[in-house]
Amino acid sequence: MTNNRKIILWTSLFFLLFPLSAGPSNAQPDSADSPDEIILHLKWKHAFQFAGFYAAQTQGYYKAANLNVTIKESSIGDTPLDAVLSGQAQYGVWGPNLLNHRLEGSPVVILGTVFQHSAYGVISLKSTGIRAPGDLVGKTVAVESGMGLAQLQAMLLHEGVPLSQVNIVPHDWNLDNLMHGKVDAEFSYITDQPNQISMRGEQPATLQPINYGIDFYGDCLFTTEDQISKHPNQVRAMRQASFQGWQYAMEHPDEMIDYILKLPGVAQRGLNRQHLEFEARHMEPLLQPKFIQPGHTNPGRWERMADLQVQLGIIEPGYSLDGFIYDPNLPEDSVWIKPLLTGLTLAILLAFIVAFWNMQMRRTINQRTAELHQSEQQLRSLFENAPIGLWLEDFSLIKARFEELRQLGTTNFPLYFQEHPEELSHLYQLIKVVDVNLEAVRLHRAANKNDLKNSLTETFTEESFAVFQEEMIALAAGQQTFESDALVHTIDGQKVHVFLRLVLGGDHDDWSKTYLAMMDISERKKAEKNNLEIERQIQHGQKLESMGILAGGIAHDFNNLLMAILGNADLALSDLSPTAPVRPFIHEIHATSRRAANLCQQMLAYSGKGQFEIKTIDLTELTMEMTHLLKSIIPKKVNFRQELASPGPVIEADVAQLQQVVMNLITNAAEAIGDAMGTVTIVTEIRDCDASFLQKSRLADPPKPGRFACLKVSDDGEGMNPETLDKLFDPFFTTKFTGRGLGLSAVLGIIRGHKGALIVESSRGVGTTFDVLFPLVESSALEPASQEDQSSSTTSWQGKGLVLMVDDEESVRTVAGRMLKKMGFEVLEAEDGLQAVEVYKTNADAISFIVLDLTMPLLSGEEAFTRIREINPRVPVLMASGYSKEEFAFQFGTRKGCGFIQKPFTLKRFRQEIQSFLDTQS
Repeated sequence: MTNNRKIILWTSLFFLLFPLSAGPSNAQPDSADSPDEIILHLKWKHAFQFAGFYAAQTQGYYKAANLNVTIKESSIGDTPLDAVLSGQAQYGVWGPNLLNHRLEGSPVVILGTVFQHSAYGVISLKSTGIRAPGDLVGKTVAVESGMGLAQLQAMLLHEGVPLSQVNIVPHDWNLDNLMHGKVDAEFSYITDQPNQISMRGEQPATLQPINYGIDFYGDCLFTTEDQISKHPNQVRAMRQASFQGWQYAMEHPDEMIDYILKLPGVAQRGLNRQHLEFEARHMEPLLQPKFIQPGHTNPGRWERMADLQVQLGIIEPGYSLDGFIYDPNLPEDSVWIKPLLTGLTLAILLAFIVAFWNMQMRRTINQRTAELHQSEQQLRSLFENAPIGLWLEDFSLIKARFEELRQLGTTNFPLYFQEHPEELSHLYQLIKVVDVNLEAVRLHRAANKNDLKNSLTETFTEESFAVFQEEMIALAAGQQTFESDALVHTIDGQKVHVFLRLVLGGDHDDWSKTYLAMMDISERKKAEKNNLEIERQIQHGQKLESMGILAGGIAHDFNNLLMAILGNADLALSDLSPTAPVRPFIHEIHATSRRAANLCQQMLAYSGKGQFEIKTIDLTELTMEMTHLLKSIIPKKVNFRQELASPGPVIEADVAQLQQVVMNLITNAAEAIGDAMGTVTIVTEIRDCDASFLQKSRLADPPKPGRFACLKVSDDGEGMNPETLDKLFDPFFTTKFTGRGLGLSAVLGIIRGHKGALIVESSRGVGTTFDVLFPLVESSALEPASQEDQSSSTTSWQGKGLVLMVDDEESVRTVAGRMLKKMGFEVLEAEDGLQAVEVYKTNADAISFIVLDLTMPLLSGEEAFTRIREINPRVPVLMASGYSKEEFAFQFGTRKGCGFIQKPFTLKRFRQEIQSFLDTQS
């Protein structure tokens, strides 16, 4: 008889004599095979903190496992621990306090860990100045009892801060206590509380225990020993489906946020998308879903947590964690294979079929070996062809050095590295490069892998060592990951900006497989730099714009005041005899008022609202005239050097405004030289300018590239530093003495009004150069720079009829009314736009024309004009304003029967404008 036939015969006889069902069985039906309701009791109210359990339900993972799960919120006094122990719920979510309850006799069992790192931390307002554990001395901190207090106490102990020096008060989870200063800090959730503080307008500050060597677990899924004993298959299915849900939730946070926002009570608690996004973003480093399988639990870490509490006097020594951590790899129904007879039967059966099993095992080993080989090849391919640079490094010697330093008494590694910078170089030498991928070779421009592996020190810049120091501090504190931006060298010496992420491949005890990923972000950094420069230019433009608005408003109000002074002086002169003793004094008032009006024109020029009289002029001729006039007031030590193009560049500009530019630039250049000998160089030329050059313009909106007439004024004086350059065009700013006026601010406004550009370059000890660019005119039709308009009007013209004078300034109404009466008109007055409409309604048939202020309360000049024209579409209206004619044209365009006069005006000019305006209407 063959061996195989003997085995079959004896096996058959054995099963006849010793059936496997021998012995009674107490097994109960497993609820994984029935749809009975299962209660999962959460730690608190609905939030992203429980997103994985929602995902297991919404994605059908519970349903696929034949689990009918109901997720229940907690409330004050209703904890998942009490619910599970009392049988009101089968499963719960609770923190690391489960360890203490287990050691106190509760039959709780950890099924898996959700948070690989504790979500607790010390949270304070940034204004309190709490930056390190030592800053808590003498402060009041709100802490809940149990693991919360244990973590805080452990962190303080690690940093040498006695708990007795910190005022600990019970935590009532009321954020108002922190916001109103009743407590200085609280030991709370870093995934939620900092965001709530920011939403209230304060800046939060946090201290995490993990950064000081204290690394506790966070939320866990748990049940009881009785549940595992009676329903082993259900427990296994519940655990697998729940952590499958956590994998999905962390990969699809936006989808889960949409779901959570629809849950009952969420909106009523004030949670919104921003809150949940903040929570999800700050949970990711605590769960580590990309590197650690959700649910992973390390018994060694629970032992270290227990040992630390023994050291703190919370737990008695000699504890046992047997049965506390669930083993998902136990065979199904293994708890029911207890009868001794069944065990003996299986042992005898295995002895009979050992030969067959060995054969199957060899087949399985060969198959698994082939699969592992294939898997290794796939992983190898992924490593080699990854689109980011990957380094596989051995940090074992660094870990050993850390342990050596701790034995020597080093506890504060940041301070140690600061006091011993040579230690970083030593640690750097301890790194062993095991392998690099092809992208790392390309990123560092190496010839091959060996070339890169042998040139590790050449790839680090001085900035890289600062990042390396932060990396070593993180690893010394117990972190398994680290990420940062860094600047590294390529093999050929070029610098590359990279984003790097370091991950310890094993657990805290194995640093032999450390992965370093690098991504080239040079283009992103360049774009960020460009964006910052653009933002700076925009801010500068906004600053000039706001100052321009201020200057324009001041000029408008001053023009109204000057209208009264200048007008009354003009009226007085017209009535005085040529030999009157007071006539010279009134002449002086009149002249001074005109100079004040010119100052207002400078302010309007700065605001970009100045009144320009555009003419075609030769830039060289105007510059020569101004230089000749200025030589008499410039110190004799200053030498003028002129390089003027002939014929000069032709531009369209306001002569008076352009003279202002030339005068300001030359006098500023001469003052920059001071009492020393120096040279002011003046150049006129035609220049072709591209976009990159025009982008340097001090104006926010540079002109388009093209040909420009250029006026260059440079000096070899002391020059300016960047801070002075930034303030150069601020109104009334000077480095000489105060009260100088608008100066270069007005120059900037004039150039802006002429659609030009202004570029300034200056260096300390070298001097300053101003390049003023105006659009070039390809024309030879020039007008003399000194030409003045001659009016054909005379002072003898008289009018007649009724005039409505409208202005909100009483002094302006009074003086303008007197002028109109002197011309022969009768006058009605109105003090605002609304009154003007009412007066015109009453006297529409008698009023010949209206003088209407442009800027008024109640109704603006434009609104009053519109309503008056609704009464009589043909009534002539002469608009008056302290702003320029361009501002009037912008609002009124070319409306018929509408003229303009700028305040302040003289009696002669007022007469000329009215005569010309009425002639046009007739």
